[in-house]
Amino acid sequence: MELRQVIEGAKAAAVAAVAADVAKYAHLPYGEPAYCGFAWVEIPDGRSPLVREMKKMGVGSKHWKKGWLVWSPGEHRGQSMDIHEAGARAYAAHLRQHGFEAVMGSRAD
Repeated sequence: MELRQVIEGAKAAAVAAVAADVAKYAHLPYGEPAYCGFAWVEIPDGRSPLVREMKKMGVGSKHWKKGWLVWSPGEHRGQSMDIHEAGARAYAAHLRQHGFEAVMGSRAD
């Protein structure tokens, strides 16, 4: 599988995970859990072929510590940390399934 396909697959997995969580929480008063926060995916090796392809595609940015960072990969436009985390977990899991080191990170706001 080409790197571009892996990256696009990770994005699709993240968007699907977010959509599933949005549907799961639709019954709540604001349509999502009230715990606000952010989530992202960290790729420790910022010089890897994966990151080089991400740069070409305009995906992510340099991590302030080291490596590469993909902020809110599921593109959820709400504030729910639960939903943001679902997207980031799915994105990182897809990359790991294809042999790349990736870790989900999050923090409350």
